[in-house]
Amino acid sequence: MTLIKKLSKDTIMKIAAGEVIESPAAIVKELTENSIDANSTEITIEFQDGGITLIRVSDNGDGIPKEDLSNAFTRHATSKINDIDSLKSLNTLGFRGEALPTIAAVTDVEVVTKTDDETIGNKFEVDHDGNVYNLKSIGASKGTTIVAKNLFENLPVRKKFLKSANIESNKIIELTTKLALSNPNIDFRVIKDGKLYYSTNRNRRFKDNIFNLLGREFANSLKVLDFEFSHGTVRGYISDNNFYRSNRSYQYIFINNRVIKNTEISNAIETVYQNYIPLSRYPGFILYIDIDKELIDVNIHPNKLKIKIYDMEELLIALKNNIYKVLRFETDIPVVESKKENKFIAQRQTYSEERASSYKDIEYKLENFIENFKAAESNTNQNENLEAIHDNNKANSSDLDDNYSSLINFEKTSEKKYTEESNDKINNEVKKLTYIDKIKSILKYNSQAIVGTIFLTYIVIQDVDSENLFLIDQHSAHEKIKYEEFKYYYDNQNINSQVLMNSEIIELSKFNFEKILENKKEINRIGIKFDIFGEQAIVLREIPLYYKSVTPTKIINEILDSITKIDNIYQLDPYRVMREACRAAVKSGQLLDNQEIIELLDKLSKCEYPLTCPHGRPTIIRIKKSVIDKLFFRIQD
Repeated sequence: MTLIKKLSKDTIMKIAAGEVIESPAAIVKELTENSIDANSTEITIEFQDGGITLIRVSDNGDGIPKEDLSNAFTRHATSKINDIDSLKSLNTLGFRGEALPTIAAVTDVEVVTKTDDETIGNKFEVDHDGNVYNLKSIGASKGTTIVAKNLFENLPVRKKFLKSANIESNKIIELTTKLALSNPNIDFRVIKDGKLYYSTNRNRRFKDNIFNLLGREFANSLKVLDFEFSHGTVRGYISDNNFYRSNRSYQYIFINNRVIKNTEISNAIETVYQNYIPLSRYPGFILYIDIDKELIDVNIHPNKLKIKIYDMEELLIALKNNIYKVLRFETDIPVVESKKENKFIAQRQTYSEERASSYKDIEYKLENFIENFKAAESNTNQNENLEAIHDNNKANSSDLDDNYSSLINFEKTSEKKYTEESNDKINNEVKKLTYIDKIKSILKYNSQAIVGTIFLTYIVIQDVDSENLFLIDQHSAHEKIKYEEFKYYYDNQNINSQVLMNSEIIELSKFNFEKILENKKEINRIGIKFDIFGEQAIVLREIPLYYKSVTPTKIINEILDSITKIDNIYQLDPYRVMREACRAAVKSGQLLDNQEIIELLDKLSKCEYPLTCPHGRPTIIRIKKSVIDKLFFRIQD
């Protein structure tokens, strides 16, 4: 009796279908990418019951020639590549020739197609083995419509693993949003259960489509990112310090127009945001990375959501450096505003319409704000600052749209491009205009600006001229000052330690004991000295001076928590340890007098980035007088 048997063609097809088609969204992805590869400019995606009962994808692309119909649904038949070497210069999203036959293996497929050269279209059905039947001529416009019905009806064991219609619908919406963002030169229409869910327009400004797809808050938070590296270019948008979410749902990465997932890129960007947004929160971004085709491998994952990038390190370094430049000088103090202010703005109002109606008012307020500090600055500095604000303001109004009209035309921008030289110039000018410097000027020239403290926590400062009230979290500010001091000492290898009067023995698990030993040299650098004591224990001898109020056991736990899986499981993040140390070192409930407040803000203003604490929480917020007036009904909407 033989134990090894050759599987039937039907079994092979159904198993292979599981590699590519695991949900309705996978069918939508494969069919839509085929439409994109067919040079379509209009694509309509329709689905019912989460795509379980019906998926219909229509386009105005090249169509399928009649003589190719018999091969179109045959496994590994493709027009995209000829041999393995073709992958090096691949320009299409699909190429394996697996999508159509695997879709046919698990659904009932019907197709209508017509090429530009044909006078009449063709309609046919496809059985589960990929065979074409019921072929007939039909009047049709150029393009292809593929209907896939009754997913997994012939595979009930797979059908029972499908989620609810609502969950599957959400997967399709998320996917089609990514496809629409990655192809701004194509009109997309998505119809859910017979109703238009959203549409995009290739002739519309790119920011309008972002506004329509992802909402006003995200669109308004975006800052332009545009730079070159040795193997390609990066264009797109990153969110400012006031937009963040509890997950990565607003992170979009497109490489050579392909939707991908890449944790290395996401983690690198999130590292830059650590000091700008709260911990355990994630920034949003839309990145278009164009890279040499020979430096990527798109054939490492069945769904092609993951790709391999050679020389990834250079890309990550360039990303972090350029994002840091944008964040460092384009973030702002959070502003408390009335929720009623945008109450009557139409839900579908475009980004351009909203910006056009409000930008003049923003420009007036900004210029008025700078004008209010004339008495606090010299004439020379005043003129330089006013010119810098005016130039920067004009740049912000045009860069958001003009700089990214290139995403629609797929042409590189040149006039609005960020360069290292222009960045340095902008950075030097904007640095003069940070809010903390303005607050410092108010304190220096107007002692009446300090109102006092509330709840033994918040410093209250008012600027009567600009009608703004500032709240400074004195503990977060103190924490940031101490962190940057410790960081300075660490970077310069000058951390002072204190010898413990009573050495403490700490028992560890085998795993944690190995982690501590692996990082002993780095741990010593942050001022912690210990010796091995037995097989799974250490004895602490010295701790940093800034750990005065922290128990030795807590110190070791902080170190163990900071060792993260980046290059290996033993890597220590010393800055995280210092952040936790600062949190423990800052005392609560201390009442400050005016001189102490001035000294605190003076030190805060000298920090590299004073607007957030080491954990990303804001140190300063601004409340408009108009908001307070509305709460007391002095001003009514």
